[in-house]
Amino acid sequence: MKKHLLVISLLLLISCSSAPDEIKIGVVAPLSGPVAQFGEFMKLGFDLAVEEINAAGGIDGKKIRLLYEDTTCIDQKKLLTALNKFKDIDQVAGVIGPFCGTENVVAGQFATDNKMFIIAPGDNFGPNSTHKVNTRYLISKEAELLAQYALSKGWKRLGVLSFNNEWGQAYHTVIRDYLATHGGEVVIAEFYDYSSLDVRTPLLKIKEAKPDAVVFIDALTGELFTQVREIGLDVPLISEWEIENAAPSVLESGALDGVVYALPVTERTLFHDSFKAKYDQEPNVVHIDSYDAAKIMGDALRACPGYEPDCMVEKVTSLRDYPGAGGPMTFNRTQWAFDRPFVYKTVVNGSFVLLESK
Repeated sequence: MKKHLLVISLLLLISCSSAPDEIKIGVVAPLSGPVAQFGEFMKLGFDLAVEEINAAGGIDGKKIRLLYEDTTCIDQKKLLTALNKFKDIDQVAGVIGPFCGTENVVAGQFATDNKMFIIAPGDNFGPNSTHKVNTRYLISKEAELLAQYALSKGWKRLGVLSFNNEWGQAYHTVIRDYLATHGGEVVIAEFYDYSSLDVRTPLLKIKEAKPDAVVFIDALTGELFTQVREIGLDVPLISEWEIENAAPSVLESGALDGVVYALPVTERTLFHDSFKAKYDQEPNVVHIDSYDAAKIMGDALRACPGYEPDCMVEKVTSLRDYPGAGGPMTFNRTQWAFDRPFVYKTVVNGSFVLLESK
């Protein structure tokens, strides 16, 4: 009996350890659930980057192997279970992800507590972790740009409808505070979550408050905007760049026409051609951020003997004019982010049209 247990233990140990010619990297992403499309976007970027790294000889001759865990963006227990598995069982050299707001806060604390290097292509709240960085710009910058646009149009009394997590609440908080110091105000703020995507009641409350405009944060595929039209809320709408992933049926319905949003600017690079050749589609912001996260992870592994986490953090936060998928990237240690310029865009007859640069 003891002999059998010993054999089983050895087999488990072998299965959990890396092969001598590979480096394991954990990935946490929403591969199912209401925002699964973003998990798929992430996967395309990660896979292309790792394919290129491995084709070029890997990291000192070792190939990177990605270990995917689906965390859905909703259940934080799944996220912590995945991170603990990566640390204790898989013994990964680092983690890429997550995507959503609350998950990025939780992962940041986990990275700090466990000295695990994590690089995420998702929501960035700034310097809230010693060992986690993001390839995404600061969410506060985008939120301020939305408030600035409203004020530039004379819309001083805003309503806000956003998702009830750190991501959605960040838009509300930043917009509220910016308006308060620039002669405006949020006259009403309402929140929703994925347990109920019928937002007619909060929209009716917003309508009764008679705002000059409404900031509507919808990270799904645009269907929530159809409810705005259904209740007759006829005011200017402001949102964020993820509406560019709206379903064709929503765009064709005209539900998004007139919505203004801020989009991070990226340059066309060789990555765009490689992505188009592999997947037969043009990359979006998530594809770009995800590809950069995996590529930068590879560079950090290459630069740090033993894949030491403090060394990897130092490597990434020292990057200047890094040749990213969307153009040069420089890390700002004060903001704890790679900054990007933005443009304002709007939707006209179902098409995304440039308004102005910012």
